[in-house]
Parts: sequence; structure tokens; C-alpha cells
Amino acid sequence: MIRVVITGMGVVCPIANNIKDYWKALKNGINGAGFITKLNAYNDVIKIACEIKNLNINNFLSKKDIRKTDISSQYGLISCFEALKNSNLKINKKNNKNIGIIWGSGLGNISSIETELLKYKNKIYDPYFLSKTLFDSTSGLISLKYNIKGYNYTIGSSCTSSSNAIINAYNAIISGDKIVMITGGSEAPITTTCLNSFNTLNVLSKNKNPKKACKPFDKNRDGFIMGEGSGTIILENYKYAKLRKAKIYGEIIGVGSSSDGFDITHPDPYGSGITQAVHIALKESKIKKSDINYICSHAASTIIGDIIEINALKNIFGKLLYNKIYVNSIKSMTGHLLGASGIIESIATILTIKKNIIPPTINQNELDKNIDKNILIVKNKSIKKKINIGLINNIGFWGHNTSIIYKSIK
Repeated sequence: MIRVVITGMGVVCPIANNIKDYWKALKNGINGAGFITKLNAYNDVIKIACEIKNLNINNFLSKKDIRKTDISSQYGLISCFEALKNSNLKINKKNNKNIGIIWGSGLGNISSIETELLKYKNKIYDPYFLSKTLFDSTSGLISLKYNIKGYNYTIGSSCTSSSNAIINAYNAIISGDKIVMITGGSEAPITTTCLNSFNTLNVLSKNKNPKKACKPFDKNRDGFIMGEGSGTIILENYKYAKLRKAKIYGEIIGVGSSSDGFDITHPDPYGSGITQAVHIALKESKIKKSDINYICSHAASTIIGDIIEINALKNIFGKLLYNKIYVNSIKSMTGHLLGASGIIESIATILTIKKNIIPPTINQNELDKNIDKNILIVKNKSIKKKINIGLINNIGFWGHNTSIIYKSIK
């Protein structure tokens, strides 16, 4: 039986620009929200977001690489650089045909599309237009940079994009097709087009205080905060990882994916899609429901979505949510990274299992009356708890649902 393990991780997000700082920020409940600085938002309704801070891209990429790539791809390259360094994986002619790349993004290189189309209107033509705007730019750039000869492609499935990328990468190793997969996702949606488009759907918070705006499960939540960033994990065949004496952070033991077939933006009100995805993952993992200690929920702070997900979890796990399984939402700190949510939440879950500390859901003042107060939601402060198996859920527009189960490895 082929086992799939994680041997490297890298992250760039609103609360940290590397794995070490990411974990420190998560466990301490650091809030990544603030007033938008990257564009003129003074004339827009939405003035807050979770932006990346203190990142000097020139320390990682050449001026030429920066010139011909979108900011989303730049984030991806930086997180990939850290993950590969972290894994101590040497890519060479002996193994590069057995290494693949599967990336995920919900909006792709939307920032460059917006910018370049404005230039085209004035008949200014950029020779790097395609390298900046093609949806598969990041996976292609990673392939070129590291001379990877296995396939590379990018998945777009809204807010489950990077989760589905991880699932496909996992399956590539399980099938015996590849021995190593580089997978993750990136998103850079803090643009005028994105903010105003999402605002018309009434899913973004209009709270004037950025530090209090994103509050999953809370009675007074009014929507999510847009976030940006990227994460990468290195997946390997367990035998190959052991052979090269790699450091192993954890293992994927089950994955599930489904579709609601219900609405563009709203999840199925009975949570049937996410329920199906969780059941598929549980069946593949061959574990009991009671073996799970922790759930990193999708909960983005939307009025409808948080309750639907919690009710689905109640239907699946029942009383276990009251006495054994702890739940949190790290989006309260990072904001909603759309297609990159799954990867940064996967990394958070892997670290939670490894460190036996559950990060908090911050901004918890008063629980929504429709959410059972006895559910073990980790509020405001992290808690120490032995965690062996964790589950991550993601839910996206068009009814996408994903679940991935991670396990500690001895």
C-alpha cells in the first residue's frame, strides 16, 4: 500500500512570510486585517483586507522575473522556494521525470489581467502579457525554475482550488504515477475589480474596524475579509521519503470531493455536499469518526455559510463535537484567501497536529444563537491538546466541497 507524506512546507500570507512565523502568529491569534494600502480604496465601500506585509520580493526574485510575472505567481514561487528548501529535496536528472506540479487558484492572475487590459485600452502592449495572465502561469514557472519534467497544471475550482490540487497530487502518488508532488495554491485578489465584484454579492464585511471585522460563528458577523498569499507542500511516497531520510511532518490518509449542484454562491442549505465530501474522506481513511480530534473548518464569517457547515458537522459527528472534536477557523486571522485557503489551512492543520496546540478563532464575543454553545469551538486563545488526526473542509462557489484528513506520523 502506497502512503503519502508531507516533507516540506512554505507559506506567504497576511500574518507571516514563512512557516516559523506563521505558526507563531497562528497560536498567538495574530490578526492580519487592516486598511487597504495597495490600491486607492477611498472611493470604494470596501476599505479593509488582509494584505501581505513586510515582504521584499526582490530578496527572492530577479527584476526580470518580477517584470514578467503576476503578483500571485510571485507569492507562489516564494512559498515553493521555502517548501523545497524545507524538504531538502534535490531535483536532478535522476528524479525530475517522477516529480509533478499541481497548483490551485480561484482567480488566477487577476491583478495583471485588470492592469494589462487598462493598458491595452491605451494601445500599450506588454510582451509579458501572456506570462503574466495565463491561468497556469505559476505551475509553469515552478516547472521552469526547477527543471521539473513531470506534468504541471493548475486547477480552478473557486475556494476549493488548492484543496483539489492537493487531492489530485495525493492521488498521483497513490496511483504510483509520481513519487513526489509539489502542490499548493496562490491568490492575489486585493484589486478594485475583485473587491467591488465580491461586494455586490454581499459576502464581504463592511465593518469599519478591520481588527474586529472577521468573526466566524459570531452573532454579529457580516461577511468575510479578502486575503492574499500562497502556500506550498511537498508530498512524497513514504518509502521514497524514508529512503532519502527526509523529515516527515505528517501524512494524508483520506480525501473527498463533491458538488452541491444547488447554487452559484450559496451552499446547499442542508450541507449535503460537504457531508458527502467528509464521508468520502472518512471511508478512504479507514478510520472511525471518533479518531478525529480536530476540524479546521471553512467558516469564512458569512451569515449563511458558517451555520450550514456547523450543522453539517453536527449531522456527521454528533456528540463528538461536544466532547472530543475541537473546531476552529483560521480565516478569523488570515482572512479568506479564496483558492489558496485550502493550502494555508492544510499547513495550519499539519502544524496543529505536530505541535499539539489548536490555534484560536479570534473575535469571538457572542456565539450565533443558531450554533450550539456546547460545540468545542476554540475561541480567542489557543489551547494545548493532543491531536493525532485533523480534518480540513473547504467550500466554494458553484457548489465545490473538499475534505482532507491529515494524521501525525510516528
